[in-house]
Amino acid sequence: MIYVVTNNKGGVGKSLLSHQILPLLVSDNFEVLEIDNNNNTAATFSDSKLLKDKTRRIKVKHADDELDDVFFEAMSNEKDIIVDGGGGDDSNVILKLLSEQPQENIKYVIPFMVGSDTANAEDTYNRIPNKDNVLFILNSYHDIENLTEEFLFFMGDKASDNPSLAKVLKEDLNYMLIPFSSIFKQAQNNHNMTIKDLADLSEGLKPEEASQLFLEKSGGDKLEYRRLYKRYKLSLRAKAVVDTIRENLSQIDTIKS
Repeated sequence: MIYVVTNNKGGVGKSLLSHQILPLLVSDNFEVLEIDNNNNTAATFSDSKLLKDKTRRIKVKHADDELDDVFFEAMSNEKDIIVDGGGGDDSNVILKLLSEQPQENIKYVIPFMVGSDTANAEDTYNRIPNKDNVLFILNSYHDIENLTEEFLFFMGDKASDNPSLAKVLKEDLNYMLIPFSSIFKQAQNNHNMTIKDLADLSEGLKPEEASQLFLEKSGGDKLEYRRLYKRYKLSLRAKAVVDTIRENLSQIDTIKS
C-alpha cells in the first residue's frame, strides 16, 4: 500500500505523520519517501532505529519517474511506502502525478491541525482522484472530549452556524485522532529519533531496575544519574503517547455529510 500524506497548507503535521506516526501503522517492510525541494526531515532522525535505511528524499522535478518506481516496489515486494508530499504547489504537482497511477493501491492521508479552517483541506480533497481512499487525521488534539471546539471547522457546530467539512464537501469523511505532545519534538530535536525509538528505551525496564542500572552507569556521578533517569522518565511518557496513538489508529470514525 502507498500512503500519501498531503495538504497544500504547510505546518499541519505532514512530516510528523510521515516519519513518526504512520510507521506505527504500516508493516515492518516500509519506506518513507520525502518529495520536497527544501526540507530534509529524515536528517533529523539520524539516531532512529525505526527509520534506519528506510528513508529517501527527492526533489519534485524527479517525482514522476520516482513514483513509477514506488508503485513497482509496492506491488512487486508487498512494501508499504509512505510519501511525504510537501506543501503548496509541490503538493498539487504530486497529486496530479498520482492521478495517473492505479488508485486502488493508494490511501490519501490529509492532516488537519487543531484550530485550522477548512480552505486548504477542502482544496486538497478536491484534487484527489479517488475519494474512497481518503483518511483525515485530526492532529494535535488536547481534549478528546472537546473535539468540536478544537476542530470546529472540521466537525461543524450548529450553535455557531458552522457546517462540518463533510457537509461542505457533501461526502462522508473518515478520520483518526492524534494527540498533542511535546515529546514528538523532544525525541526529534533533542535525541535525533522518533517517539517510538524513545519509547523503546524503557521497554521492559521497571523503575527499580532503571534506578539501579543508572546508578551503576553513572559511576556515582549525580548529574549523570539525573540525566539518565530523566531520559528514562521521558521514555515512559513517550510510550504512553505511542499507546494512545496505536489505540486511536485502530479506530476510524466517520463524520456524516
